[in-house]
Amino acid sequence: MASREPLRTDAPVACLKGAGPKKTAVLASMGIVCLEDLLRYYPRSWEDRRNRVSIRNLREGEPAGFTATVLSISGATGFMPGGRETPLLLRVEDETGRLDVVFFHGRYLKNTFQVGARFSFFGTPQLRKGGLQLIHPDFARAEDMERFFAVPILPVYGLRAGITMKDMRGWQEQIRPLAASLMETLPLATLKRQSLCGADFAFSQIHFPRSRDGLRAAKYRLIFEELLILQTGLFRLKNRKQWEKKGFSFPADFELRHVSALLPWTLTGAQAQVIQEIFRDMEAPLVMNRMVQGDVGSGKTAVAMAAILKASASGVQSALMAPTEILARQHYHEFQWLFGDMQADERLLRIDFLSSSVRAAERTEILARLAAGETDLLIGTHAVLQPDVGFQNLGLVVTDEQHRFGVGQRIRLSKKGKQPDILVMTATPIPRTLAFILYGDLDISIIDTLPPGRKPVRTKAVRPDRRNKVYDFVGGELKKGRQAYIVAPLIEDDEQRRAAAEVRSAESLYRELSDRFSFCRVALLHGAMKQKDKEEIMGSFAAG
Repeated sequence: MASREPLRTDAPVACLKGAGPKKTAVLASMGIVCLEDLLRYYPRSWEDRRNRVSIRNLREGEPAGFTATVLSISGATGFMPGGRETPLLLRVEDETGRLDVVFFHGRYLKNTFQVGARFSFFGTPQLRKGGLQLIHPDFARAEDMERFFAVPILPVYGLRAGITMKDMRGWQEQIRPLAASLMETLPLATLKRQSLCGADFAFSQIHFPRSRDGLRAAKYRLIFEELLILQTGLFRLKNRKQWEKKGFSFPADFELRHVSALLPWTLTGAQAQVIQEIFRDMEAPLVMNRMVQGDVGSGKTAVAMAAILKASASGVQSALMAPTEILARQHYHEFQWLFGDMQADERLLRIDFLSSSVRAAERTEILARLAAGETDLLIGTHAVLQPDVGFQNLGLVVTDEQHRFGVGQRIRLSKKGKQPDILVMTATPIPRTLAFILYGDLDISIIDTLPPGRKPVRTKAVRPDRRNKVYDFVGGELKKGRQAYIVAPLIEDDEQRRAAAEVRSAESLYRELSDRFSFCRVALLHGAMKQKDKEEIMGSFAAG
């Protein structure tokens, strides 16, 4: 039952009308316990319902509203292969044309619609199966059309099962007066210097904007404040680490010239500069926290090799963690080829590999060698984070593709040693200012040149309607004897996710491209395959 007392920011969400025990439990799982939490739960997007058009004037990717008559209702009567429900499909029309409206898992809506009834819809049209469709739009009966379109800009929130959009919007409406009671966190001078609106205006407009300009001002203010707090906290963390954490001081007698003598190629000036920065950190008494950023092919691995060789020459162990087994094994084979595949008394590094696919007996042997200090370098996936993986003297932690790991995972790995130095690598092109915000606890080195003979990577974004042009280009390259690979975010088709963002699965692409490129060999590779099959495919690809 709603409280009659004036609302306070620290009041529990249970005081709101419609927030019973089940819904408050779901809200708690979303991090929403009190009314201030709810006020700070921002929309993920906004619907501008002033854009009302006819069916003929709908455009792919442009949110719009219209009113139409239901011609037919089908689906939502059974299940498709794999146990998924058949979607509810409405065919609707107005005086300008017809359109399919789709609701996945829509059996609960089947009795809501009737043939011949008029409804108002609002959503973003998508191009599917040769024509435009509307997926999971908001809707209302035509007699409620004026109310449906009355609020010009409506918030759209991320939800969980048990909470509806109507619930969330209703609760936000109940707590609108609280925006005026929130304390201003930024100094007046900062608000003026950065042209920022006040906190009360920002919280009011972020949930129920009266105009696009008001929404833009609110977003700018809240984003500025959030990034300022994040950056301040990260710099505080970094400064605290510098005076709290005394690390291992590596001897200065292993220098850049020793690295150059051990590598079968010549380092670039940028690589040499970054290695010098890393060595200065390693030789200092404080813990190194450094990120190396460089494009694909710029030579980040060689920089990591230099740090690992210096650690080994100083008598401590290193760990290199990569986000996928394929990448981790690639590192393992490269390190083994350069420094490990020699006679026991000649090899520079004793290297082991660890992943979830390593058999139990072999894993036991690896862990024993690691704990006894017989392994200089452990290369692996997230498996190296397991509690039973212990080092005798871990002095250096290297993580590749840092954006695929969280700060917590990096810290878990570093805790396996006594304040080891930390080196992270990323090929993600992060502008320096943004990198300072995202990785404020790290010093940053950038490899800004490529080794001789390496061609720069060219990146292009192509609209979905030009997919065939891309395939024509790929086919032309394949006929020249070159290779290509295509990455998909899903292994198997997921109809709902695919519809929501035009997501293609690896399996559907494999079937399509096997037919399209029938003149060459096409293979399928994904993480759910057996390790033996993955290695065979990767080996075939590497061999051309």
